[in-house]
This record gives sequence, C-alpha cells and structure tokens, in this order.
Amino acid sequence: MSAYTDELDLDAIEERVNEATPGPWETGMRGARKNVYPLLSSDAVAYTSGTDDADFIAHAREDVPKLIAEVRRLRAEVGGGVRGRARGRAEVRDE
Repeated sequence: MSAYTDELDLDAIEERVNEATPGPWETGMRGARKNVYPLLSSDAVAYTSGTDDADFIAHAREDVPKLIAEVRRLRAEVGGGVRGRARGRAEVRDE
C-alpha cells in the first residue's frame, strides 16, 4: 500500500462521522448567519457567514460516509486486482 493511503486513517474518520449528530443536515438563515441543522431540529450544529461554507458542512454529513465506503471499495478492488492480474500472467506463461 502506498504511503498516501497509509496516512488516510479511514477508521478515525469513520469514528468522527459516527460520533457526529446524525444526518441528514440542512441549512437555514438566522439573521446574517447561515446555520447548519440536523433535519427537523432547531439546534444548529454549525453556523457561518458564508452560504457556500454552510452548504459544504451540511453536505459533508452525507458525503463523508459515502467517500469512506468508496475508498474502502477501491482499496479492496485494487488490492485483489493486482494479485489477480499477477496470477493470471503467471498462468499464461505456464501454458
């Protein structure tokens, strides 16, 4: 596995996701601030003066778990695929 993937601690990221307020989250204005709320709640989990930042935060609650799953799927595919291709080449040479 490359050094880059070793630095990406998916378990730690997933733990932070699991400890955060459950989603989905949505955004709403309160005065000049844009707040981020869990769906059907009035308790903000974050607030910002930037609309784009609030939208990013709100979407991250759903996006990060999907990204974790995709990275794990790709790691499994690449890990198995490399070994599988190497075995396939060896079998062809033997014929």
